Amino acid sequence: MFDVIDALALSAIVVINVGVLVGFAHLTLRTKAVVYAIAALWWIAIVSIAALGGFAQGAIGPVPGPILAFALLVIGGLVAWFAWPEFRRKLLSIPLAALLGVNITRIVGISFLMSDCARRIVDAGHADPGLHR
Repeated sequence: MFDVIDALALSAIVVINVGVLVGFAHLTLRTKAVVYAIAALWWIAIVSIAALGGFAQGAIGPVPGPILAFALLVIGGLVAWFAWPEFRRKLLSIPLAALLGVNITRIVGISFLMSDCARRIVDAGHADPGLHR
């Protein structure tokens, strides 16, 4: 159950992040629509691959699948940064407050990981009897 909640929360975070970053960038309406469409297609591809087991341990050999998806995204961003000056200018047009705002989800995520490590988050069907001391 926790994995379903996590997937829904992560999807919402991705939508908010893309919306804020693209919304604050100095782009034309047509370019914003194209970027939103590309982000949606990327997210649909990632979720589909995950749902079909493509990111399961050992599915593509010794390398974890999510690492390859993340590496592809980072490499694409770096290529666009260095090869396309307009991309760089538009990315730098995003206000610092928006960049800081979208990264607040990292703090929330770390809080959940710390709580999980402390066994404070319990699956509803598997209550820990030692939780209520």
